[in-house]
Amino acid sequence: MLTEISEGERSERENHSESNVSVVSNIDSDVAKASTTTDNGELQYGDRLLDDLMNTFCDRLQNACPRKIDGCLAIQFVLVEPQSLKSLISIDKPTHQIIFDPDRVHYVVVDYDPKAKLVVLYDSLVEKESNIASLLTEPIRKQVSALFSHIFTNKAIYVAISRSYDRQTDTWSCGYRSIACMVDLARQRNPCDSQYCMKSIFSFFQKVINENKTDWEEFETAYLGE
Repeated sequence: MLTEISEGERSERENHSESNVSVVSNIDSDVAKASTTTDNGELQYGDRLLDDLMNTFCDRLQNACPRKIDGCLAIQFVLVEPQSLKSLISIDKPTHQIIFDPDRVHYVVVDYDPKAKLVVLYDSLVEKESNIASLLTEPIRKQVSALFSHIFTNKAIYVAISRSYDRQTDTWSCGYRSIACMVDLARQRNPCDSQYCMKSIFSFFQKVINENKTDWEEFETAYLGE
């Protein structure tokens, strides 16, 4: 069972938790694009990002991060191997994961904070006046449950959904925004404080993909905003 909570409810839960660590308070994701390439095989700005390239980016981010973080799993793996996730997601480590919503052809990011015992959903298609009950589609519910049900045993999984994050107005940038959100989470910054620039994100994405290894300093100092 998944239980959505509002920003106010989430703040109240955080204030009463044993930890004073603040949980990321907003959402970011982009409209998923399966990703196209040009005739010469090179990804162009405005193309949809491919799952395998996003997986490579997240793998390099996780390897470079000095903190131990879980998640960063292959996007399709979460969809097709839900029974294998228990051994890969720890109860005491932060988890950052891109998941794909086939109903909307859309990427979102989920973030688990082990101190607040809370999952935060970053979805750039969320509207400020949306009914909370309609914000979690069935594919997202299933994937969140597969990722975290072993942590929230015998109780609801609380998912915080913020409406204050920048909402995308195009049909292609969800992959770009999702990898930028992953970088911000890994460097312990609030994605809600960023107004992402798609060209800056794409430039950094290309750099990481074209290198064999990216040092943490490059992720830490990457400028992804306007």
